[in-house]
Amino acid sequence: MTPAFQSYTLTSLDHLIQPIYLAGSSRFDLKGKDKTEVLNRLKTASDRLLVHLPFLGGFVVPAPPVDGKINAYEVRNCEDNGDPFLVVEEHPASTPLLLNGRLNPDFLPHAPAYQPQDPCPVLRNKANIVGDALFLVQYFHHTVMDGLGGSVMCRTLAQLCRNPDTPANELPTSVEAQKRMRQHLLKLESATPSPLRWDPKPLELTPLDLSDPRNTTWNCRYQVRVEKVEILRAACLMVRQAAQAGSAKGGGDVYLSPSLIVGAVFGLCSYRARQAARIHDGREPNIVVAVNLRKQLGLPSTYMGNALVVVQCPLDAQIIPDGNTSISHAPSGVHVKDLNQVCNIALYILKEIKAYTPDYVAGMLATLGALTDRTLVGLPWSGLAFSDTHKMPQYDDYGPLGEVQDFFIPGNAISGACWMLATKPLPGKKSLDWYELQIALESAAMQELERDRLFQWLIDAGTSKSKL
Repeated sequence: MTPAFQSYTLTSLDHLIQPIYLAGSSRFDLKGKDKTEVLNRLKTASDRLLVHLPFLGGFVVPAPPVDGKINAYEVRNCEDNGDPFLVVEEHPASTPLLLNGRLNPDFLPHAPAYQPQDPCPVLRNKANIVGDALFLVQYFHHTVMDGLGGSVMCRTLAQLCRNPDTPANELPTSVEAQKRMRQHLLKLESATPSPLRWDPKPLELTPLDLSDPRNTTWNCRYQVRVEKVEILRAACLMVRQAAQAGSAKGGGDVYLSPSLIVGAVFGLCSYRARQAARIHDGREPNIVVAVNLRKQLGLPSTYMGNALVVVQCPLDAQIIPDGNTSISHAPSGVHVKDLNQVCNIALYILKEIKAYTPDYVAGMLATLGALTDRTLVGLPWSGLAFSDTHKMPQYDDYGPLGEVQDFFIPGNAISGACWMLATKPLPGKKSLDWYELQIALESAAMQELERDRLFQWLIDAGTSKSKL
């Protein structure tokens, strides 16, 4: 039974998100552990989590019209329907986590299909025991939390697994803190409105024939060596410096993060792969990158709601004019034209991200808050999609369960996406040796991607691939 809590309306940023569920899977090793003790502690910690953050056990439901605003949603209590917050099930040792690339429905805490008008659970968890492994699948409604919000929930659960009696003020967040943060966002809506930096009209894709195996979504994981990304990043900075040396405008220093470089390579190579595989669904030749706005919004990293926008970059972006990249800039094994395109894409994405200043995002919230119909504006997913989650603390210690051994996004069915996943640190090392990527493409396009010369260079010719 979910403890009672005060209902609340989703924020303007929450309403930008498609009403879908996201699943994260954390794998634990049960070898040598007392299974009864492990499950009892997980159940106790889940109960404490629900008491501490009861809205996680609530439901997303249509909100009644207020001040003329329609098609809004809220989080509130619903009558207990026997839907438990945590489900525990032991499966035969041969039970696969994935079936035909999709998350095995037996591993989900509840059925995945819900109509928007029906009460939709905010978060439900399922502990799946398969042999000596425990897969903790956390299934949450994306309109209530983004990935970083989900990681705050995971950190809270991990702390309660380590010590169920942890004082409330020592946990990462609280109901009161989340309420204050939502009120802060509401106050920002009193700013002078700013025009949105994206076209609110949704892109209409041409559905692919899913009976054709070439169009089946494949999810593959790759390990990308940090040193390769650093080599490419340094080369891009040299190209930019050379271009500025010949420009009267000059320019200040920039920081090209590893995720900008990885995202640019993913966009360029995946687009070429889809073209080579003749995958045509109306998707535009651009990459869409998720951007966390907590800092610009004046929110702490513990805010659990959505604080995301996306920036779009055409894959033929031109920040650095043609002819400014010479063969001397290109690392061994990287074509000069590829280097030039990666630099242009990364610099264009950076330019778009920098446009989201604190003043601008306040004006953006004012524009969104003034909408009478919440369905009029959503985030544009018009091209290949990239999301950097590699700094999220997913590899935590859960007390009797031990440390998380692996984390990934199971059963994704959307092609044309890439996640830069959290990477498990090696014992005794503070720095990373590699980044983990999860890439989702049509099977025909995935095969072409692995033939791409730049992608092969980045992942050492595919030796680190694993298919999900």
